[in-house]
Amino acid sequence: MAYFRPRTNHDILEMKERGDAEGAALEYKSSRLFEQKNEKVFETLSKELTGFANAIGGVLIIGIEEDSERRISDIRPIQDPSRNETWLEDGLLSRISPSLQISIERIDVESGHLLVLDVPPSRNAPHQAADKRFYARRLFRIDPLLPFEVEDIRRRVSSLSSGASLSSPSKAERSPSRSRTKDSDIFSMFRSRLRASKTRVSHSNGRRAWTDLIPSLSGSFIPVRRETS
Repeated sequence: MAYFRPRTNHDILEMKERGDAEGAALEYKSSRLFEQKNEKVFETLSKELTGFANAIGGVLIIGIEEDSERRISDIRPIQDPSRNETWLEDGLLSRISPSLQISIERIDVESGHLLVLDVPPSRNAPHQAADKRFYARRLFRIDPLLPFEVEDIRRRVSSLSSGASLSSPSKAERSPSRSRTKDSDIFSMFRSRLRASKTRVSHSNGRRAWTDLIPSLSGSFIPVRRETS
């Protein structure tokens, strides 16, 4: 995949040193997530993971504290040994539909462990979270998909059965026999849409505001507003 997947404590420390920030394919979660009731834990994670699967894929790391710039500020490991790969996988499988390919790895660190969840872009998308809604990852956030976006994903994924390429559907529909169907086609499509993101800057009452125009699956732009002093 085109994103980095940590496998050791050294990898995590390198990510901290580099200043790797959350983005379209990376999410950090504090181990305090597991202080909540199981149902809330699995609902939260099902949204994050289906959001990755319905977009370009990504990695979610549990046991990380982040700063105001969404970078790693501290490593706070999971201390309860029962909160492990098996428990997490069992809880998620029954709450995501259709079933999702998730790779969960444990990284042992001093006084506990981290969990790294890797979700590739899915050829069975769109996937539904525990709350029966569809989500997609856009930059550093997950958003519910609009009905026409859900249908757009279904149409593009179903075209794989005829050999169409999701990165250029119109050409593939004309000549499906020439296309090679790969998971990377899905990644290429969403990556190109993220690159097409635009930003508008405005000033009001002494505050600067950015409006990120995030491309939807249909090609239109969805405004996401953020401000700073």
